[in-house]
Amino acid sequence: MTYTPEQVERLLPTVWGRAWAWGMQNSQAPDPDMPRASSVASHAGTYWAHLADISSAWHKTLLTRELRVALFLTHACGWTQDEIAEHEQVSQRAISKRLARGLELLTNHLNNGIIHTEEAAA
Repeated sequence: MTYTPEQVERLLPTVWGRAWAWGMQNSQAPDPDMPRASSVASHAGTYWAHLADISSAWHKTLLTRELRVALFLTHACGWTQDEIAEHEQVSQRAISKRLARGLELLTNHLNNGIIHTEEAAA
């Protein structure tokens, strides 16, 4: 399974919000007690594997403090890049670069395994 930075970005909030694991609630969905068609486990999606992968990547990828703060404040707290820039006392452009680099490193880890320390610092 190959990940893209966009996919990693969509999955990242699930690291901190366990409720995301159950997905969004659809107000138009049928009642839960309605009969359903049987499902075949081998045809199930990969959603749970993605959740496990992103959680593992967050904990195992060698990210600098700056990258972790930018990713956390964006995807867990919903802060804007301008708010993070003010908090970190850097430019919005620096935050944008940190977010892109953090997503790149997480994606690389998910697709290739462990990242070397020098790559994380670059």
